[in-house]
Amino acid sequence: MSLPSTQRVYRLHAVTSQGGVMQVVDPRVPLLGAPDRIPVLVGLNQAVMRGQVPIYNLGGSNLTWSAQTTTPSLIQLEATGGTITTGGAIPFRVIVSQTGAYSAYVNVNAGTAGSKQVRIDITVVNVVHSAYFPATMR
Repeated sequence: MSLPSTQRVYRLHAVTSQGGVMQVVDPRVPLLGAPDRIPVLVGLNQAVMRGQVPIYNLGGSNLTWSAQTTTPSLIQLEATGGTITTGGAIPFRVIVSQTGAYSAYVNVNAGTAGSKQVRIDITVVNVVHSAYFPATMR
């Protein structure tokens, strides 16, 4: 999301049948954004089982973040901090060695820009098949 001016403060409103939300965005200061949940499918046949937690700076300036997992028995973060201007990702490795469905959690903290807990729904199966399709141009 890109805002047109750094001189204005925006009030964003969203109303649905389940309720509404209002967000004040000052494009001069950073604001952390991240999904509440992300799904990850991994196969035990993969050499490395990885995923990413997307994070966004919905405001302006630079956003400095730190992250930690509350479930180190399920995932290992490959980055625990950094700075983004608009968007980025927190890469992680899945370290589960048995098939099943698991939930892992990552806490992202960006100080005054906000914090977020992201739930990672991990499905581990025996085999994941990869299909590669050739790119063609006309």
